[in-house]
Amino acid sequence: MNKHKQMLAVAGVIAVTGISLGVLLWWFIPYFHTVRGWDQNAGYRYYIEGDAIVLTEYTGNETVIYIPERLKGRKVVVGGSCFSGADIEEVYVPSTVEVGKDAFHGCASLRKFSGSSNHTIYSGTFLGDESLEEVQFTNEIEIIEGSAFKDCIKFDTVDLLEDVRYLGHHAFWGTAIEELPSMENLEYVGNDVFWETPWEEKQEGDFVIVGNTLQLYKGSDQVVHIPERITAIRTAFLYWEEYEYPIQVKEVYIPDTVKTLGYNAFLNQEDLTVYIPASVTEIEIDKFGEIHEMEGNIKIITTAGSYAEEYAKEYGV
Repeated sequence: MNKHKQMLAVAGVIAVTGISLGVLLWWFIPYFHTVRGWDQNAGYRYYIEGDAIVLTEYTGNETVIYIPERLKGRKVVVGGSCFSGADIEEVYVPSTVEVGKDAFHGCASLRKFSGSSNHTIYSGTFLGDESLEEVQFTNEIEIIEGSAFKDCIKFDTVDLLEDVRYLGHHAFWGTAIEELPSMENLEYVGNDVFWETPWEEKQEGDFVIVGNTLQLYKGSDQVVHIPERITAIRTAFLYWEEYEYPIQVKEVYIPDTVKTLGYNAFLNQEDLTVYIPASVTEIEIDKFGEIHEMEGNIKIITTAGSYAEEYAKEYGV
């Protein structure tokens, strides 16, 4: 009888030890390689890396979403494209949870977003969300990456712009924004950030400027003198026949406050002479190495020994 009890006790210890080892293995394996899974009850596909569980796809049917702060004992991250194209209307995110790029891309019915730990709104986060009207982040937003709100045709909120220092390409293209705050911390502005918005359409004068970056030339003169305070020129002179602005120009004089000429700055301009000072130390090319900004019959006039001279020689301008 005693032997039988001893055997049962040993078996119990082995069982408990086995369970404990299983739990330990389950917890530590994601620190060595990625573990993927699907929680049907919660409605998410996911992968686990280290102490984080990254949600990769929403498979549920709810239209009002409350993101969990933790899942399976790990902190939650809303991964890229997790809700892309989902039929959801409202999203509430804990202040400890980060939201990745393209997370809500193409959610045509999404009206409201609230929460998250982000200080950055990543590229494409709300791209094409035609019903989006209200966005409230827990923290101050410092960086808004490219196309974050592109084609959100009802979105007109500007509060999240107040502390921004970086605005990526096309960030608010096609939104309903009519006014902009002062944006005193702004350091970088990409291409066409507010293209086709009520704000850009109602700008008077020859130059549409965000921060110290020239976004668009709206003038009618073919000889153009860029204002002194400009430090970067983006797609200001990118010419398309179907658009009213900009026109074909003949000469552009760039002041010595300018440091950067963005790619596509002079795309499709013909018979153009650009006067580039020695202050310009960056002329961007795209990732394929093609020279978009200087296509056509472009002539550069610049200072001997300048970066612009080196650029002209290297690319045959």
